[in-house]
Amino acid sequence: MGRIGTKLGKATCVVGVYMRSGLPQRKDSGLMTAQRRNENVHYFLWGPDGQGGLSQRLKDGLNKSYGKDISIILLQFNVNPQPGWPVMKDVDNYRPSEKSIGAWITIDDEYFSLPDDAAKERFVRDRILDRLETISKRFKARKLDADIDRLIDDVKKIF
Repeated sequence: MGRIGTKLGKATCVVGVYMRSGLPQRKDSGLMTAQRRNENVHYFLWGPDGQGGLSQRLKDGLNKSYGKDISIILLQFNVNPQPGWPVMKDVDNYRPSEKSIGAWITIDDEYFSLPDDAAKERFVRDRILDRLETISKRFKARKLDADIDRLIDDVKKIF
């Protein structure tokens, strides 16, 4: 399951949301638990009607330009990772032709063991900010025109 949660706007940086989810191979109670977990994260990312959640908050709060070298940052949520899946880097390589970069956030037992929704939101916020810090360092090292520090400040306001 995956979908990008925002549309490109003119001269803006889009922070999109994508979800890759896994289900266990065995058809037992683990399958039901994994399905509920996927639904829980899907609801958090896109809301009850697919038009809300974190994706909409990012779209509404980050609809501005952050420099000429960044158009898309794709937050890729890896939910219920399964044995045999490739291990993803925290941050993908920058794609200059697209002016884009992706960041992976794993949602696993650590997330689901948190006591409440506020703790889960802090977990996601902290992972997003960590990935954006890594992106900022990479962009600065390559001397790219992208104000990721301002983007980080804007993301903090959203949470």
